[in-house]
Amino acid sequence: MPFPTQGDLFEWSEQHPDTAATECSQRSAADTIVPAIDLSPETELVFAVIAKHLGADSAITAPEIAESAGLWPEMKPANRGTKVRKLLEQSQASWPFPICGDSEGYYVAITADELSHYCANLRSRALCCLTRFASIRNAGRRAGFEYAGKGRWFPKPT
Repeated sequence: MPFPTQGDLFEWSEQHPDTAATECSQRSAADTIVPAIDLSPETELVFAVIAKHLGADSAITAPEIAESAGLWPEMKPANRGTKVRKLLEQSQASWPFPICGDSEGYYVAITADELSHYCANLRSRALCCLTRFASIRNAGRRAGFEYAGKGRWFPKPT
């Protein structure tokens, strides 16, 4: 069964007052949803743009999000994209809907398959990072360093 449509998302947030989206407002006639929680103005604009992109087929890149939101026009597109990604990293836990991202851009997942695909991708990347961490830790030990935990290394005592 698919996730709710954009109009349903607004209705859902009103029916769940105990969530972070206790009050939602529509940003435009296009039925854009923005959570009324304590977010920076830039973050609200970014969320407003992403909320219009329902489903993986309507993904939007980070530089396009910044441009659509009218943010940081003086910056190069790549730098605007970096700022969008950092805003999302800092505030995604506050967004009541599943914001996903892949090589095509960001979107709100509207099907279980989209959400499953995104979560599987995240899990795979996390496991890859853990494997890389274990490999570099072992290589550091072979090179004569002593791992002290929490990312700290020391030369082995002589």
